[in-house]
Amino acid sequence: MPVLVVNRIFNSDVNFNKECYFVYDENEKGEGGESWKRGNDRCLPITIKRVPAMSVEAYWSDDNYAANCKKIQNDLNNIISVLKYGACVFIEQNFLSGEANSPMNTECPKTKEFLLDSIQLLQSRYRPHYVKT
Repeated sequence: MPVLVVNRIFNSDVNFNKECYFVYDENEKGEGGESWKRGNDRCLPITIKRVPAMSVEAYWSDDNYAANCKKIQNDLNNIISVLKYGACVFIEQNFLSGEANSPMNTECPKTKEFLLDSIQLLQSRYRPHYVKT
């Protein structure tokens, strides 16, 4: 099944689409943010920072690049598992954008590049297919 990109995931999307999974950004502490996503077994995290804040200190450093990539890859493996079983997965478009003001640009640019490349690969590998009728 495909990975579908949407602008934003709302609680109603998750409630109305019981057979689908939804990807959200997470922090290592698993706190803050939109906690309703964290509590739903059909919402899958991709860990992208240390703590739930927007400050520069909340984000990873490329000094820990290998560990950062391992955390991202572990989360991606969970997403790939549900895709292999035929699930449809929605991901917010912010994972595909190169936000100019993101602290990841200065604090962990290599990690950000790994994240974006991995998401784009996932999207291309599991893209929907147009069927002409």
